[in-house]
Amino acid sequence: MLVQFTVENFLSIRDKVYLSLEPSKDSEHPENLITKGDYKAVNSVAIYGANASGKSNLFKILTLVGLMLRSSHSVDINAKLPLIPFKLDKGSVNKPSEFEIKFILDETRYVYGFIADKDKIYDEYLYPFIIEVSGHGMLDDISSYELQEIIEDIDKKGYPVHSVTLGYEKTKYMIIEILI
Repeated sequence: MLVQFTVENFLSIRDKVYLSLEPSKDSEHPENLITKGDYKAVNSVAIYGANASGKSNLFKILTLVGLMLRSSHSVDINAKLPLIPFKLDKGSVNKPSEFEIKFILDETRYVYGFIADKDKIYDEYLYPFIIEVSGHGMLDDISSYELQEIIEDIDKKGYPVHSVTLGYEKTKYMIIEILI
């Protein structure tokens, strides 16, 4: 089950863009939810925006990433990858594109992503998605909304949140460390 898709520097998208299927706290339309164990995602989203704002490219990107994943075992190692960076910014033309998918498989959340350009894949990763928050321990079943609530709760208790670090510990987990 797809939870979130992120892309940066591809086609008409220069800056990082997220497509999140995490449900909001609004419980008005429970029929629009997919449940997988304890996890939930919306089963449809509406994408709207001005002409030439990247709506169609988002679907092209999702399709391309799916095709790349399904055919990666049969592609010639020297073949060019079908990746086109954002071309309207001199700084972006020579930078690689970045893609990330958060998904649920067998009731476990995962993060898969890769950084690549037409010539090579610079980084590829697949991790179980686990969040560690100081004073709250490991939180492997948390939405971005719940994380925001934890941060607000820490702040309300008079402990200012000095920094939130989001990154990957290459060996195991996605870590969000909140220093208070």
